[in-house]
Amino acid sequence: MDAQQEKFASRLEFICSCIGYSVGLGNLWRFPYVAYKNGGSAFLVPYVVINVLIGRPIYYVELLMGQFCSHGPLGAFRISPMFQGLVAFFATKAQRIAQGNAFGMMWGAFVTTIYYQMIITYAVLYLYHSFKRPLPWTDCFDWWGVPLDGCFARRRLSHVCGNIRKSLVLAGINDTTADDAVVVTYAGRSVLLSQSEYVSRFAGCVDANASSVDVFFNRVVLNASSSFQQVGFVQPDLAICYAICWTIVFIIIFKGIKVAGKVVLVTATAPYVILSVLLIRGLTLPGASIGLKYLFMPRWNTLYNPDVWRAATEQVFYSLSIGTGGLLVYGGYQPFRADISSSVKFICLVDFLTSTFASLVVFSVLGNMAYTLELPITDVIAAGPGLAFVTYPEALSLIPFPNLWAVLFFAMLFFLGIDSQMGNCEFLTNSIQELFPFFAMRRTMAAFMYCSFCFLIGLALTTQAGLYVLTILDNYLGALIVLFTCLGEALIVAWVYGMDRFCFDVTFMSGACPSYFVYVAFKYCAPAVLGSFLTYSLYSLPRSNVGEYLLPLWADLYGWVLAAVGLAPLLIIAVVKLAQCGFSWRRASSPEDDWGPSEARYRQLYREQLCEAGFAQLYYRIVPVTTPRAATMGPRRPLSPSAEVKGYGAVGEPFKGPF
Repeated sequence: MDAQQEKFASRLEFICSCIGYSVGLGNLWRFPYVAYKNGGSAFLVPYVVINVLIGRPIYYVELLMGQFCSHGPLGAFRISPMFQGLVAFFATKAQRIAQGNAFGMMWGAFVTTIYYQMIITYAVLYLYHSFKRPLPWTDCFDWWGVPLDGCFARRRLSHVCGNIRKSLVLAGINDTTADDAVVVTYAGRSVLLSQSEYVSRFAGCVDANASSVDVFFNRVVLNASSSFQQVGFVQPDLAICYAICWTIVFIIIFKGIKVAGKVVLVTATAPYVILSVLLIRGLTLPGASIGLKYLFMPRWNTLYNPDVWRAATEQVFYSLSIGTGGLLVYGGYQPFRADISSSVKFICLVDFLTSTFASLVVFSVLGNMAYTLELPITDVIAAGPGLAFVTYPEALSLIPFPNLWAVLFFAMLFFLGIDSQMGNCEFLTNSIQELFPFFAMRRTMAAFMYCSFCFLIGLALTTQAGLYVLTILDNYLGALIVLFTCLGEALIVAWVYGMDRFCFDVTFMSGACPSYFVYVAFKYCAPAVLGSFLTYSLYSLPRSNVGEYLLPLWADLYGWVLAAVGLAPLLIIAVVKLAQCGFSWRRASSPEDDWGPSEARYRQLYREQLCEAGFAQLYYRIVPVTTPRAATMGPRRPLSPSAEVKGYGAVGEPFKGPF
């Protein structure tokens, strides 16, 4: 596929597609908890700084790269052939697979789509159960078909012995002077209480250890095994919903952006309607102020902690979805002369406001839950799947008309997830078409084979050990590889290709040069900050865990191997390409012959202006010119031994071919 022939029908489709791709589940279930954990409203300081200084410039540059060449990462990274990937295995002279950094993006996006689809599957299954009355997670029901030992419905019973032990240990209450002291233990820690205090606090409590929502998620939905080693069998309900989700994705992407661009007008806007309804209801609930107080209470001392800044960096990358390839594809769907600078500012602002908006929705409802159950807010806060499928569903069940709110919430999760999934799948399907000429004109077949292959691989996530696999993939492919690819992207564009040359390209394309702020931020700040936090992350990366269960060491090693699969080509292929160019850095790092605008009317003009600007120079080569075979009815014959062919090449480099 020579270039992306399809284009967005309107600017609105472009903006909605980018918002849908960037705003995802991380804005809803990750940002509120990360903000609370890392300083409350004080967390907004590092988040905004990293967003403006690193996130927005990278977002802008990725869209511009795709727009300039009208390709995804495979075409965009012809910008520097030294970093081309797997040429010897898949390439032909006319079509080479792109740079190693693009391969890293492809690998990260491929693995991400597999486990991200599993999270959407959870939302679809919960959406199905939300139409049942009563909601199936509000009590311990026999029809679940699982052991109910230790199960309790917190709505009917908040006086649980385990909660009392936890509160006492966390509060540090310790009466060492009592003669009749009783030892109270929780999570390996102990405190002492007098006999009278013990009787008073534990009177009438029930020794249950799992709420109905916990049991429903872990035993009914997941049927999770007790360890990673016990893989178990495929869960039929999850497998069916997983197949449904991949079928929906295929229906959306198999016709390309013409269909996806229309679908996203609904899927990108629907979550905001639902969020608004949930926020209005949440703010009117008793106790909502308790949650909002804990969310916005600033702890300024956290700003001196490097972990907080690292968390802000990771959250910006999660939130904007940069470094995953989808933005390069969406940029390629833009008209060549379009100016996207104002659109990028608007999209990044919407993404930030959505995270803040979602935090208000989450913490207002959690505040009501803490108020209703008479529990500290710290006892009801969770992150990730625990927030979306345990804590928040329980909180919604405490509100009048719980089925309505549950349906709205899980429908919103589905829309948020499917938008982001569309971008990654669009990128990977386009990559298959660019990579293999057989699929160039067979979009439906490429999309079907890709979705089918991902479904079969993803069945591992529907087993009883699926949540453990998902955790490993998210820890090592969700953030780590994205930091690597963004660092590589910044170094390649700003330092190998050259920021001056890139600004020239953008000016030629849209008539507007990137601002000096973008120039400095992308060239200097992005590599320095990403390199620093990447080094710190590698040094302080914790072991993977699910709740209180610490995953085995070999599981983390498996995660490192998966990350290495995506990162190794960047170095290996760079060395191979350097050797192919006789270890000439200039030859290996200068752009490919076909790098530039994909449309012929712009390509010739671009190369001429490139020479005028001093980024390339004109060459004249004496070549024999032959007559067409049809004109002579015989072998081709030279017409003139002195015909001239004009071409171009980088300054100091040989002739690269005619215009």
